[in-house]
Formats: sequence, structure tokens, C-alpha cells
Amino acid sequence: MNINVKVYSEWYGCPFSKAESLIAEEKLGIVVKSPEKADVLLITTCTVKTETEKNMFKRIQALSKIGKPLVVYGCLVDIDAARIRKLAPEALLVGTGHLDNIFDVFWKKELLGARRTIKLGKLGAWPTAIIPIAEGCLGNCSFCVTKRARGHLFSYPQELLLGAVKQAVALGYRELWLTAQDTAAYGKDYGTSLSELIGEIAKIRGKFVVRVGMGSPSLQLKQLDGIIDALQSRKFFKFIHAPVQSGSESVVRKMKRNHSVRDYLRLCTKFRDTFPRGTVWTDIITGYPGESKKDFEKTLDVLRKSEPDKVNVSRFGKRPGTEAENLKDLPEWIKKERSRDAVSLANKIALQRNIFYLGRKVNIFFNETGSGRTENYKQVVGSGQIGEWSALKITGATAGYMIAK
Repeated sequence: MNINVKVYSEWYGCPFSKAESLIAEEKLGIVVKSPEKADVLLITTCTVKTETEKNMFKRIQALSKIGKPLVVYGCLVDIDAARIRKLAPEALLVGTGHLDNIFDVFWKKELLGARRTIKLGKLGAWPTAIIPIAEGCLGNCSFCVTKRARGHLFSYPQELLLGAVKQAVALGYRELWLTAQDTAAYGKDYGTSLSELIGEIAKIRGKFVVRVGMGSPSLQLKQLDGIIDALQSRKFFKFIHAPVQSGSESVVRKMKRNHSVRDYLRLCTKFRDTFPRGTVWTDIITGYPGESKKDFEKTLDVLRKSEPDKVNVSRFGKRPGTEAENLKDLPEWIKKERSRDAVSLANKIALQRNIFYLGRKVNIFFNETGSGRTENYKQVVGSGQIGEWSALKITGATAGYMIAK
């Protein structure tokens, strides 16, 4: 690492990608806030959605015209290095398997190919530390391009993760995010589990709170008793993120998901049996090839039954190299219409769940200026000291957040 190198960095994607970006920045040099002040430009890319991919190519083109060395890192490099070369011939390309030796790209020009490395390092901006726990997954979803970049499940050793948590706490971090492509798959490749990991984290002394990231419904369900045991600790947000993707069992099977709709509903029911106001996030895809109107109505019905606090709604888009790329697409207007209907229903449900808190005093952890999270990980806009909990009264509610005074 050359600490004299000034790096301008842009990051896109999930918390795992953010963690990688932080490590890349640290290995390349010191971060500056504008391209004009930089010696090197870094873009950490995401390619999970078609629209995201289009934006990535636009940013790569724009940054390449600045006339400074441009390092392109991340999933897009693994998925479509050829197109990046075409749009930005001078760009230096680094695949996700080469984060540990990213500085070598300045004389090798490209670092490509599958490699397994443990991506623990820089934790992020206080008070929130991002801790990756695994990379890759056990699934083989027909629509997902991320598997091509991230590969099969690779869990990080538990002792290293517990060490990373202890280090973060010792450094004064107050909020920890555990992240992976599928947190619920953690440990399946070497005989442990997410529930065991978070159970051990709950024993660590210190003043901190943990958010457990997205996990597949079936794998969460299989270890839910252990997960719930850990989440009952004050050291964890009462929160789960479980993507159902569709409320139709036939569509879920076509997607080659490793869960059923019933798994998702059972997970939500059991979780809410213990935490009635616990927060559930989910994801759905509208307009998957072959999705009928009846299939979509089943998705809306599942949202009504499970009452998620947040729904990430995506319109189906074909991704290169996936099985679904070759399927007959639905008309774009159908996908847009169903997306609007899903968002509308999701917002109504979220608003009703937030209205419950009006007039109530709740504990809020302030993780940024003017904004924080309740014990159930609901966002609240208000005033409080960053890195501390405050008990405030909820005076307003929207679908996306609440207001406290």
C-alpha cells in the first residue's frame, strides 16, 4: 500500500460491496472527496439489476474521461469485463477475488479469475461497522447473476468474526452490520451456523447493537429457534430480512429458489409470535416470465398475510448468463403495472405498522445526524446524540419512517 496515493472513491450496491469498497480504499491510499484532488479513481460496482448495470456503465464511462487512472472493482468486472474494456479501454480491472492484492493492478492492468480471500479489514464510518461473514451462496436462482461473480458459499472462520466484533467494540463502534449474500447460509460449508455465530456474539461484553443482514427464508426457518434466542438479547435489533420474491409457489419453483412461499410465511409467523412488532423486510420480483395475473395476486396476498415493514420491489430484468435470460419476457407495461400495485400495497402496510407507534415513547439508536433506529430497526427522524440511545415520543408516521420529538 502507498499511503501517498490519493483516491477518489464511488461505491454502489449492498453492504457487502460497501465493506469491500472500504478495504479497497485502504489498500490503495487515502480517500479524497473529489476527482480533481485524486491521483486515482476507484469505482466499486454492482450488477444485481439491469438498471443498476446500466448506471454502472455510465459512471465508468464518465470517470474514464477524467483522464486519471481508473480502477474498476466488483461484480460487474466478473460479469462483463469485455464490455468495460470496450467502454473504457484504459481502465484497470479488478475482480472480486483479488481485493487482497488490488494494488498490483497498477502494473498488471487486470486482476481477474476466481480466488477465495477473507474480506475483513476497515470497518466503516463510526458508529456503524460493517462485518462480512461469508461470500457466495448455496442457491442457484434462475434470475440471479450474482452467483457468477460470488460463486459457492465461502464462510469466514467463526473465531475471526468474533475477533472482528471484539475489535469493533473495542474501537468504540456502537452498531454492527453482519452481511453476506445469504447470512442464513453461514457455516453450512464447515459445520456451524448463523444461529451459533450470533449466539456467541450475544455473549461478547460491551455496548453495541447488531443488525443481521439478508438471509434465505428456508435456511432462516431451519435455525429460527436459535436465531430468536440470540435476537432476544438487547444486543440485537428485532429484525429479519427474508426475500420471498413471489407469492406463487409455481413461480418460486420456476425461479429455482431454495425455499417455498410456505417457508416464508411460517418464518414470519414464528418470528412475530416472539416479536409482535418485530420488523420484517422482504423482496419481490414482478413480471417474472410466465407470471400470470393470478400468480401476481398471490404475491399481493402474501404481502397482506405477512405484513412486511419494508418491501424491495423489482421489475424482472434479464441478466446475462442466467437461465431466465432465455425465457420469454412479459410486456414491460405489465411489469410496471404490477410493480406499482405491489409498491402501493407495501406502502399501505408499512404505514399502518408505523401508525401503531404514534403517541408512544420508544428507544432510538441514533446512527447518523437526525436519524436513528428503534429496537425493531424502524427508521426514525429526530434529534439525538450519534452513537447513543434516546427515549423519544413518536409524533408522526409515513410508510418509510417515523418522526420523533
